[in-house]
Amino acid sequence: EYSRSVFLKEVCDNARVTVLYNHVGNNRFVPSAERRGQGQLKIIYTGRLKHGKTLEKWIEIAVALHEKLESPVFEIYGSGPMERRLEAKIRSLGAGSYISMKGYRSDIENVFRDADLLLFLSEYESFGNVVVESILCGTPVIASDIPSMREIFRDYPVFLLESGGDISGQVVSRLLDYESLERSARIAGDDFRERFSEKNYIGQLNRIYSSFYE
Repeated sequence: EYSRSVFLKEVCDNARVTVLYNHVGNNRFVPSAERRGQGQLKIIYTGRLKHGKTLEKWIEIAVALHEKLESPVFEIYGSGPMERRLEAKIRSLGAGSYISMKGYRSDIENVFRDADLLLFLSEYESFGNVVVESILCGTPVIASDIPSMREIFRDYPVFLLESGGDISGQVVSRLLDYESLERSARIAGDDFRERFSEKNYIGQLNRIYSSFYE
């Protein structure tokens, strides 16, 4: 819906545009069979390491959270042009003991299942598959309040940050009621399994093609 609005504004304002979501691999992104343990709190980021993802700010927020919470750990997964710069940022803040760069993982579903929270602070996204994948794996998300995230979490505002507020304070507040976050992730996961399913994608695509012959 957000991408459609950009297309209508920037490319062709009288086009007939149908929104069709790519399906997410539902057989791959499923919750763990066992409930996540109650060990050290693990907060992650996954995705490209590039400008616009607000990753330097992410690291600063991680440092603030480490001071407010009981010894959490932070892991950054992915590769990209900012990798060296982010490593230097972590070193400069003396945060290497609890913030680690994990590189690329092909089995990202296991990363989601092993985490307690995906913290996603991107400034802009055309969509944002990783937040959907995390929810499908049963892992709660806290994301920046940008159009694509509002579109994904239209029925689940608990996963969105309030614009202009203290990010670390908001994250701490949500984590203090982690059971509510986890419960919302389960409910949203059931919804997303239908909304972003292969069956739904093929059905909508079939209706689009069929309309050509009506």
